[in-house]
Amino acid sequence: MSPKQQAFVREYGIDHNATRAAIAAGYSPKFASQKGHELTRLPEIARAIAENEKKQEEQAMMDGQQVLERLAVIVSAGMQEVPVIVQGEQVHDAEGRPVFRPLDARSATRALELIGRHFGMFTDKVEVSGEFDFQALEEARRRVLAAGAAADTDFT
Repeated sequence: MSPKQQAFVREYGIDHNATRAAIAAGYSPKFASQKGHELTRLPEIARAIAENEKKQEEQAMMDGQQVLERLAVIVSAGMQEVPVIVQGEQVHDAEGRPVFRPLDARSATRALELIGRHFGMFTDKVEVSGEFDFQALEEARRRVLAAGAAADTDFT
């Protein structure tokens, strides 16, 4: 791959905009749309784009894992008293008792909430997927209305 093509692959990975990537890689703005389209169709470049996307995905997963690990540390630290250390020595109060940092329940609770949201433990919305047969619903509604009219039933 040429240096321009490598730059195109790198730039395309930012926002998946072939025209912008072609311009940023040094191709003529006048023909960037056409050139970007052509470049994405070349097998070598398509492969490089796919590899770049896979690397970005792996990095995002690693970053997500790092966030979860950090949140776990915040939970752990927030749920316990921690000695105050200055220049490697534990601080003591005027009466000689060790000084501890107070519990940080607010940070621990927030960290637990974020961890729970990550794992889908708290859902603010219900996700519904699948197909729905509106025609069958309409037919059932008509049958109910017809049965009600035939029985001349008053439901009030």
